[in-house]
Amino acid sequence: MKFTQHCWLKYYINFNTEQRKHAKTAFEKDFFKLLNNAVYGKTMQHLRNRVKIDIVQTKKRAEKLVASPTFHAFTIYSENLVAVQRKLTILCLNYAIEVGFTILELSKVLMYDFHYNIILKKYGDKARLLFTDTDSLCYEITTGDLDDDLENMKNYFYFPDYPRDHPLYSDVNKKKIGYLNPLSGSVFFVKRFEKRAIEEPLSVLKVCLPPNRKCSESAADRVSSP
Repeated sequence: MKFTQHCWLKYYINFNTEQRKHAKTAFEKDFFKLLNNAVYGKTMQHLRNRVKIDIVQTKKRAEKLVASPTFHAFTIYSENLVAVQRKLTILCLNYAIEVGFTILELSKVLMYDFHYNIILKKYGDKARLLFTDTDSLCYEITTGDLDDDLENMKNYFYFPDYPRDHPLYSDVNKKKIGYLNPLSGSVFFVKRFEKRAIEEPLSVLKVCLPPNRKCSESAADRVSSP
């Protein structure tokens, strides 16, 4: 197996990063950030999870779609309106998922390196990781002077959101790739609230089957999403 590789996306990413650095409005900042993130999002789309959705208003059409071997699930909107999902029978795997995979792996390298080799080495059990995301970390840290600690670790951060009269304020590493930015600025949280997933009951679609149609379930007229 042979392949060639080069930084084909480098100039695009660097251009948007540089434009975001010089953005004057919140819209411009979000716009150039989205231009980069959208490319990543497209490379991570799981095409096998795509479905075909039919909006149905008649009982006959609903029965036909539910009986299809590609039937997946449904959503009832009203007594005479239901959306039926079917799996695709033909897929074209034309998205560069290896790009998104590599981005995630490189992000993990940066995140784990910072967590284990910087934070834990400095604070030990005085630092507790509350939660993390692809490119963010939230810590509970017990220390005498956090500002002084951040000053000693400024090679890993940039502080453009701090007040200009704050000792830590600096835009030296502003929007540079690989540097961390305290999103709360110079304000530190003392309380936190976390959301969790809530389970909801499945919908039930009733379909009348022909008399000669047998079903292993006693309630033959009940079909629900998996």
